[in-house]
Amino acid sequence: MEETAREILSFWFGPAAGDAVVAKRQGKLWWSKNTRLDAIIRDRFAATHQRAARGELDHWAGTPGGRLALVIVLDRESTTAELEFLRQRGSSF
Repeated sequence: MEETAREILSFWFGPAAGDAVVAKRQGKLWWSKNTRLDAIIRDRFAATHQRAARGELDHWAGTPGGRLALVIVLDRESTTAELEFLRQRGSSF
């Protein structure tokens, strides 16, 4: 399933991004190392990441929210994929 920019922002920041309680909860998503969460992100955003990496979602960059969604999906999904690669190779990091 391909995510939209709005869905990516909602996943990453929560439904009410300005709410301090939501920000505290979402902080676990941003700063923790969690293999289960990495798998969820990988499964949910892989198709969107592939399209973004091919430049097919460059039009998202036309708005601030779309640009932020691109940064998130390209950065986090790439990091998740790299960590999975290292895990499969038996690296300890």
